[in-house]
Amino acid sequence: FQLMARAKTDFTQTFRRLSNLDQDHASFLIADFGSEATAFEDWLKRWQQASPDYAGMRSVNPNFVLRNWVAEIAIRSVEDDGDLGTIDRIFQCVTNPFDETAASGNANDIGFAGPPPEALRALEVSCSS
Repeated sequence: FQLMARAKTDFTQTFRRLSNLDQDHASFLIADFGSEATAFEDWLKRWQQASPDYAGMRSVNPNFVLRNWVAEIAIRSVEDDGDLGTIDRIFQCVTNPFDETAASGNANDIGFAGPPPEALRALEVSCSS
């Protein structure tokens, strides 16, 4: 936890990516740790020696969560474009949070599981949003 905090990684995404290391290479995850990459790589080697239960981890670490920037996309779609379809697609993804692919059926919606687009990285919302 301290290493993730120092590297300012997204906890949800980090845990999900750890859940998939039995299928994926670790290089993309190590890169997320920036200046802490060496320390993370050392930790990762020790962690993998403990034989993690990847399937069990995938069952409790969601791929999709409703993040502020995803909600903002939904709001903008309705307010700016009158588009309710985006809300429906996001709803399908977040109500199937453990799916590896977007439950909406739209391949582009897998992006809702990743980091925010550059334009939405500084987004701040209040509790009333």
